[in-house]
Amino acid sequence: MKVLMEDQARVALLVVQAKGGDREAFDRLVERFRDRLRSTIEGWSKFQVGPQVGPQVDSDDVLQETFLRAFRSLEGFDWQGDDSFFRWLCGIAKRALAQTIQDLRKSQAAGGGPSVAGSGPTQTKIARRVERFDRLEQALQSLSPEYREVLLLSRVEGLKTKEIAQRLKRTPNAVKHLMARALVDLRSRFGDTESLNLPRDRWLEVRRRDDEK
Repeated sequence: MKVLMEDQARVALLVVQAKGGDREAFDRLVERFRDRLRSTIEGWSKFQVGPQVGPQVDSDDVLQETFLRAFRSLEGFDWQGDDSFFRWLCGIAKRALAQTIQDLRKSQAAGGGPSVAGSGPTQTKIARRVERFDRLEQALQSLSPEYREVLLLSRVEGLKTKEIAQRLKRTPNAVKHLMARALVDLRSRFGDTESLNLPRDRWLEVRRRDDEK
């Protein structure tokens, strides 16, 4: 019980920090709830859509849209006790999923239909992801080495602030400030990073190319 209370206290603190403009705090909330929310979205998709639409619902797209909407409307969230933040995310995810289903059905009604039944993301979505990653990679490469390194350590290797501090031989507080400046610089070059919610294998590709230099 004590562990659960401490965990909820950490979540509440992260929410307060994120509402105050701390993007790293919001990113940590994303990491904490991503897998759980994805599973929830996948469960809803099985029951809320028909067989023609269901295979075309991309849970990762809905998840990304959910976190983007959450970030934009974070000021409107009020803490109401244990798990209230996750319940709030679920409400946003339901609306994002409903919009996705509506868009798919409109596309089918207009004669677009699924490109390949049950094949997953459409070619348009795939092309859009590739284009987005290419732009992000260019933005990353244009950052200073220390900014790029702290982002890759966080996003690729999944290190916590203390671990990054040990790797970079800096204090945890210095790493937090470095991460904040790196994200500001990256957004100025790339735009809204949407918590950098991109496939892990693409991040690993950036790391591999960086190591080869």
